[in-house]
Amino acid sequence: MRRNLPNAITLSRLLLVPPIVLGILGEASLAVAMLLLAAALDVLDGVLARRLGEVTPFGQTVDPLVDKVVIASALLALVAEGRVPLWVLLAVLARDVAVTCLRFVAAKRDVVIPASRLGKRKMDLQLLAVLAAIVASDPGAWWVETLLVLAVGLTIVSGVGYFASLIRGSRRKAVQVAVGQRLPGRA
Repeated sequence: MRRNLPNAITLSRLLLVPPIVLGILGEASLAVAMLLLAAALDVLDGVLARRLGEVTPFGQTVDPLVDKVVIASALLALVAEGRVPLWVLLAVLARDVAVTCLRFVAAKRDVVIPASRLGKRKMDLQLLAVLAAIVASDPGAWWVETLLVLAVGLTIVSGVGYFASLIRGSRRKAVQVAVGQRLPGRA
């Protein structure tokens, strides 16, 4: 891994997981503050990586993993507190495990699968739903449940999108090889 500031910021977000979980289990305002800080750092690391020309395969791979750890940890604590139904956590985890496995298989073939726009919007909606579940006086309120259902829906749709994109890319690559076109990055 090449060390750079954006990657360091990405990894620093992992340090926010324990206070997020402890905040959910105890002081909600701590959890909200730490989640908002994690979100701000996520934006900052992306902006810096692009502006400094330090977008790396490591960053493209690890940034989405850190996002998943932050959200999954928060959801786990919310399930433990009875503020979010277990099925929400299971749906998010199933999609995230599937996409992470897809990324690792692609990486073994020297293909980096960065976060898609839909995947980034999924993260935004998950964050909003988690924040709502933390701050709502009634976690079963219609608006909280609606946000959770929308977040899970977009989570699944974006996961399907990654697999569809890989399948389309694989077909395009197979056609290029079949007709003898030189692939980018190949001698």
